[in-house]
Amino acid sequence: METVANFIHGECVAGEGQRVQAIFNPATGAQIRQVAMSTARQTEQAIAAAQQAFPGWARQSPLKRARVMFRFKSLLEEHMDSLAKLISEEHGKVYSDAVGELTRGLEVVEFACGIPHLQKGEHSANVGTGVDSHSLMQPLGVCAGITPFNFPAMVPMWMFPIALATGNTFVLKPSEKDPSLSLRLAQLLKEAGLPDGVFNVVQGDKEAVDVLLTDPRVQAVSFVGSTPIAEYIYQTASAHGKRCQALGGAKNHCILMPDADLEMATNAIMGAAFGAAGERCMALSVVVAVGDETAEALCAGLEKQLATLRVGPGLGHEPENEMGPLISAPHRAKVLGYIDSGEQQGATLRVDGRGLRLAGHEGGYFVGPTLFDHVTSEMTIYKEEIFGPVLSVVRVPDYASALDLINKHEYGNGTAIFTRDGGTARRFTEEVLVGMVGVNVPIPVPMAFHSFGGWKRSIFGPLNVHGSDGPPARLCVLDADAGLRGGKMTTQRMTMAQALVRFLNQQYVEIDGQEQPFIEGVMTIFGHGNVLGLGQALEEDPGHLKVHQGCNEQGMAHIATGFAKQHRRQRIYAVSSSVGPGAANMVTAAATATANRIPLLLLPGDIYASRQPDPVLQQIEQYHDLSISTNDCFRPVSRYWDRINRPEQLMSAMISAMRVLTNPADTGAVTICLPQDVQGEAWDYPQSFFEKRVHHIERRPPDENRLQAALKLISGKRRPLVICGGGVRYSGAHRALQDFVEGFGLPFAETQAGKGAIVSEHSLNLGGIGVTGGLAANLLAPQADLIIGVGTRLTDFTTGSKSLFSPEADFLLLNVAEFDALKLDATPLVADARLGLEQLTSGLHQAGYHAAWQDEAAHAKAVWRDECQRLWARQWQPGEPPEVAGHLDETLREYSRELGTSLTQTRVLGLVNQHIEDDAIVVGAAGSLPGDLQRLWQVKTPDSYHLEYGYSCMGYEIAAAVGAKLAQPGQPVYAMVGDGSYLMLHSELQTAVQEGIKITILLFDNAGFGCINNLQMGHGMGSYGTENRQRDPHSGRLDGPLVKVDFAQNAESYGCKAWRVNSESELLAALEASRQEPGPTLLDIKVLPKTMTHDYEAWWRTGDAQVSRSSAVADAADQTAAKLKRARQY
Repeated sequence: METVANFIHGECVAGEGQRVQAIFNPATGAQIRQVAMSTARQTEQAIAAAQQAFPGWARQSPLKRARVMFRFKSLLEEHMDSLAKLISEEHGKVYSDAVGELTRGLEVVEFACGIPHLQKGEHSANVGTGVDSHSLMQPLGVCAGITPFNFPAMVPMWMFPIALATGNTFVLKPSEKDPSLSLRLAQLLKEAGLPDGVFNVVQGDKEAVDVLLTDPRVQAVSFVGSTPIAEYIYQTASAHGKRCQALGGAKNHCILMPDADLEMATNAIMGAAFGAAGERCMALSVVVAVGDETAEALCAGLEKQLATLRVGPGLGHEPENEMGPLISAPHRAKVLGYIDSGEQQGATLRVDGRGLRLAGHEGGYFVGPTLFDHVTSEMTIYKEEIFGPVLSVVRVPDYASALDLINKHEYGNGTAIFTRDGGTARRFTEEVLVGMVGVNVPIPVPMAFHSFGGWKRSIFGPLNVHGSDGPPARLCVLDADAGLRGGKMTTQRMTMAQALVRFLNQQYVEIDGQEQPFIEGVMTIFGHGNVLGLGQALEEDPGHLKVHQGCNEQGMAHIATGFAKQHRRQRIYAVSSSVGPGAANMVTAAATATANRIPLLLLPGDIYASRQPDPVLQQIEQYHDLSISTNDCFRPVSRYWDRINRPEQLMSAMISAMRVLTNPADTGAVTICLPQDVQGEAWDYPQSFFEKRVHHIERRPPDENRLQAALKLISGKRRPLVICGGGVRYSGAHRALQDFVEGFGLPFAETQAGKGAIVSEHSLNLGGIGVTGGLAANLLAPQADLIIGVGTRLTDFTTGSKSLFSPEADFLLLNVAEFDALKLDATPLVADARLGLEQLTSGLHQAGYHAAWQDEAAHAKAVWRDECQRLWARQWQPGEPPEVAGHLDETLREYSRELGTSLTQTRVLGLVNQHIEDDAIVVGAAGSLPGDLQRLWQVKTPDSYHLEYGYSCMGYEIAAAVGAKLAQPGQPVYAMVGDGSYLMLHSELQTAVQEGIKITILLFDNAGFGCINNLQMGHGMGSYGTENRQRDPHSGRLDGPLVKVDFAQNAESYGCKAWRVNSESELLAALEASRQEPGPTLLDIKVLPKTMTHDYEAWWRTGDAQVSRSSAVADAADQTAAKLKRARQY
């Protein structure tokens, strides 16, 4: 049996390894050769040969190197027939495809012949006084190429001709499936006059590849293949200091517009999808047809052509076959598995290639051309690269939906659009997130003199003459004969609401080089004030915007807030309501977003701008000002407010809205009021208003003077305490904070918004601070000589109403908002949290700084850990005082009897924390639960703690849990809600059921407003109006029997699966059962009052009555006055 050899130092060298792989003829399945896998030692010999040859080859003039390329070009043309037949024999592609492959490779050789001109250096005169600068184009040394089976000639010739012509030496590792062509190319290069050792070939697998990636003599590596291997190649080569370009997999889409030349497009798609049996990275895999009529016409045309497509061996047939076999039996089985999967998952199989049988070639690896219709983005055949003759047709209603599909796919190699409209073509080339773009060209593979490559997970480490400096420019191939008409329209007539929807579709944000759409969709409840305007626009052309139907205006706005908060403020939902009461319902949600600095776009309907029908339904008339409407209530709770009284005002209003929504220092609720008549009014909007807008979320660096002041301040302190606020999470400064505290031994505490930036078990993490904080942070806070606040607003709950810290302590506040950085007479450092922390870390390292109280921090953390263990284990027995004692001790037996429980809140939280998923997101906002969560909840996965405590809005929890799940569909989401908050707002349970959104609600029912009961009784009052009791007919007060509510039954009425929990065993069983449910679930957990945590060493200023007949109330007022004297006044 013939064995394919290596080519080292100008000679064919047999492989010395014991591992041998068979080489098959794909058309027959018969073995024709074998190849021995090179050992690491033999690969090193090839590298050594290249290293030895490099100095002499590099010293050759570019002209002499180009002459070798000229002779090599002539030899390729002379031997074209035999080379093509060798490709067909081992790969299986038809002869004409093999000739085409060689021709494309030959183009690169021709390009390399012109290298003397291309190797000119650069010169800059007088870059400094009397100083010139010049740059030289010099060879690197030994380069390596690792190439795939599908193009055994073209892909290697993408690499080595340029490398050799520029003075480098080369080691090629071809695919072991069809390696003979590489050996023949090496022999032709030697015949062309290439010195021995300049070009070498090693046959092999991972053993040989790993040597090429790690050997220090190899300077650069180029790879083409699958994405997992490309990622491995890039990471390994880069880790060993090499330049590396690794091209990965693809899933190339094309858009077929209704106005396309259908005959031309069908012919082009045929060749792009089924040429080379689909075994190419630029194969067209998905056609996104805009409109059902377009899709049906395409499929009918493809069915007709596929019925006559000649499939068979690549050689020896007249007329020549048009499609050959696949490369191997395992690959054929894999492709057949994809076809099975598509059929099983519901795609319409219009042409089935599984039954193809060829007489005389029964052992060949043939699969017939296959066409699927009605493919969806959830299907495996849509998501994964098939590398076979399988074409999927996806149907979408409009261009925006088609573009959204392409941009959301993980691959970004090549794409195309078929259209006659020049404006659409231009828009596509500007908006699509793919590296190579064709317009009426199905496979936009560039010519040799163009730089090219994919985007996203189709490429790793793009290279050019300067090394790796970002992604390659998009390549756009235009077909001038395709009948493109027109250019960009200067204006487009549409209603104000239609213009608004179009504008929202075109808003993107970019941070740290990552670009994504900013507005995910619209939450709405339609009423007469928005359904015929904005509603009509969304129905007609929503673009990529997802439209969700809410149940309560405040609730759906909380969904949007939860979504944006979980997305670190980098993606949002807009929220639309009708006029009047529907709009007013959103005021609370607007305040919640603004207080928490979360972007929220509100689009309430409004009264008529024309005033013609006034007063209209749901209008308030103010006699002194007829311009006032309900929507003016949004002014004090919005960061930006506007009313669109004329359709053209939309443009300036929305640009200002986006400015605020994407500004980390100034974001919050933005309210754009939409009068119901103006929503439907038409205007000729300039096309420029609808261009794609990328809002760059800038990272503001610290001012150098303020940075030096901050470094000086820290360097003079021994006991700094860091407070981690929400700004750390929104900035993505998790790693920067960890490096900062670890680098200098700085203990840190967390606010509600900051908790979860770093896991709770971290040795320097003291947990929550302040009124709802724990013992560890609150013990150290008064001892700190410097408070370093990072991304925190320093609310009263954090500062203990400005009493928690030593009067002698200094403050350093790092915040992107100057307003927050100037609080408490602090040294301000106005900057992005991540950049600020990184520069502080760098400066302190240079100063050799280290804090001096790690032992105290460790001791405080240990004490608090013991206390947490006690609280997690805390149970209640009749006659025993509860955790918050001295209030309702005598009535706990009644609660236990009526609620049927003896569960304590801290014990339940401990069990839940222990038994739910480590990456589960917990959502909370109000009542006693936020305090217990900040103190006791152990965060095991960053960003899995989601507490709204800027406004502590009751009713936020369930709605925001829906938003968090929409933001992170791959993570479990649990809403932690008390009975009071549940009663306040739970209507979005219906939204979760309607949308099939899996959230789990843990409802802690203690039959009252427990935390407020603690507050009133802790300040001398009795229990008054905070327990859920019936009115006693004798006393006339709400002090009768307890009101018992079956919350589980309430949830079940919405369609949720629910469990009643009265014991630990029922809790654990319900938690496990809820995991198995596909939709929303609720656990109705009955807990005793007064079994939450109590305060730990922190004071909270409250509005105590200074005059009362109760001595206990008077004493509480005196205590408040005394503590106020010790607190900072501002």
